[in-house]
Amino acid sequence: MYPDGFATFVEVQSEMPRQLCGKTRPIHFPRRVHGRFKLFNIVTPDKAFFGQKDAQQLAIIRRMVLDLSMGIEIVGCPIIREADGLAKSSRNTYLSAEERKAALVLSRAVKARPGAGPERREKRGCNRQCHACAYRAGAARAY
Repeated sequence: MYPDGFATFVEVQSEMPRQLCGKTRPIHFPRRVHGRFKLFNIVTPDKAFFGQKDAQQLAIIRRMVLDLSMGIEIVGCPIIREADGLAKSSRNTYLSAEERKAALVLSRAVKARPGAGPERREKRGCNRQCHACAYRAGAARAY
């Protein structure tokens, strides 16, 4: 995938990859974009499917595909949750019982938000009430 002497990279130059999660993980999105570009170039898909759980990544990949005229339809897939409400992720296997309990704070806070249907909750995230609920449960704001 990366031969000796590899020196070419593809990166989204807007502020999008440097905001939210990107503030604390500065090389995460540049690597994601570059890796997805290489993958798309190798397999030449008509469609690519990304979970809405990683909304920032989904937006960044859509920008890359648009900017580079790749002709790929990027499809956002709904969040799938485990029985306890935690969004499904392969990374969940690395959580201790205490970390898993803490991770559930966000989904509980979003569900507790009055007047928001599931579609709106997933797209817009938390408002003041959601933040207050998460704060009371001991969650710290990352950005």
